[in-house]
Amino acid sequence: MPVAAAWTSRRYRWLLPWSARSRRTTQAYARLSGRIELTLDPERRARAGARIARALGCSAAAADRIFAASLVSEAQEEADTVWSMRHAQTWPDLFRAPADEPRPRGATVYVTLHFGSPILAFLDLRHRRVADVRLMMRPLSPANPMADAKRAFAVRKVAWVTTTSGCEPLPTDAAGTARAREHLVAGGALYAAIDVPGDVVSRAAAVTLFGERILVSAGMMTLARLTGAALQPVVAVRRGETLALRYGARIPPGNDTETLTAAFHEVTRFITDDPGQWWLWPYIAPEQAADG
Repeated sequence: MPVAAAWTSRRYRWLLPWSARSRRTTQAYARLSGRIELTLDPERRARAGARIARALGCSAAAADRIFAASLVSEAQEEADTVWSMRHAQTWPDLFRAPADEPRPRGATVYVTLHFGSPILAFLDLRHRRVADVRLMMRPLSPANPMADAKRAFAVRKVAWVTTTSGCEPLPTDAAGTARAREHLVAGGALYAAIDVPGDVVSRAAAVTLFGERILVSAGMMTLARLTGAALQPVVAVRRGETLALRYGARIPPGNDTETLTAAFHEVTRFITDDPGQWWLWPYIAPEQAADG
């Protein structure tokens, strides 16, 4: 078995379940996983480092440290999820109470990133603030290549989120989109990531991020326009052992391109302030690559 495949199998079969023993072991899992992932894929590391250095105007060494931090952040999200599965009464304690939150009002699309802890952010939002918010996400499918052990964890994670939130995630297919539209028309709320690379979704549009034109999912902008829902950027920012929701400015519905641009203007500030918490540095799809 190749080294990378063997590591992935052991990571998700043995090491990730072990991480739930204590808060100290969740952090140890994140640090170890990040360190190993950094060394296993030199091409991914170089791609991420080059993009970070261009985007933030930092040195190659600083860019490498930021990418390493993003790998740790993603692994920490996994460990926090497993911890929360095992300690159902304590997962809300991972969140700091925000000092100032926008008041929920009317149909809203909460847009987030693959950043910090997006799933726990959704659960915190639904548990504490917006009871009718529904998660919208791409379903697991054979078209999404994933090692068996990692897929098994993903299946358990989706099942746990469904049970904990009390509602199944809405898929991004035609039927799911129709249900999402009905929910917004009735005054409800959705929660979805908008940084999904545009080469893996059916509806995509180009946006400028740190001076680079990239393709991202554009479906949420269309839903907002069709239903009159406002967009509310939000991420879960990690601060030591805790998380806190951070909000951007509320964006009224309008032209899809203008709304997408406004949304990325807001979420770019999140990435700029905490670049080591964004996981997608090496994975975003440049516009020209998709056109070619």
